Amino acid sequence: MTVAAGVRCQGGIVFGADTEETFGDVRTRVYKIPCFRDAGDRTVAMITGACDNGHAMDTAVERIFDAIIRQKPEYNQTFGELLRDVMLKLYADDLRVYPSEAVNVHLLVAAKMPSEPDSTAYPISSVWVHFRA
Repeated sequence: MTVAAGVRCQGGIVFGADTEETFGDVRTRVYKIPCFRDAGDRTVAMITGACDNGHAMDTAVERIFDAIIRQKPEYNQTFGELLRDVMLKLYADDLRVYPSEAVNVHLLVAAKMPSEPDSTAYPISSVWVHFRA
């Protein structure tokens, strides 16, 4: 079970998360708050959360960061739309590679857009279900 939290403070958002990841009987330490900063220091984002499948979590984070690089969102609304589009595409295109049971995904994404005065947090809570054709 991942323990993660985000707190909005004056001047930004603070994230915290535990560092234990379990695969079957194996427990390891991992960093659970990946961060993104574009080359021009314009967009800053970080993600934490919990997922039943570490590979699904890693894939979601990579797709979100890739979309930020491609689309370069300027505003909170366009960033929120980017998150929605990435997750919907991930469901539609990639679920077939995951096990047939449901995968619970809970993400907390914080971002500071170049044209916005404040950081914003976006919760993503969903269950991915794979249906066999």
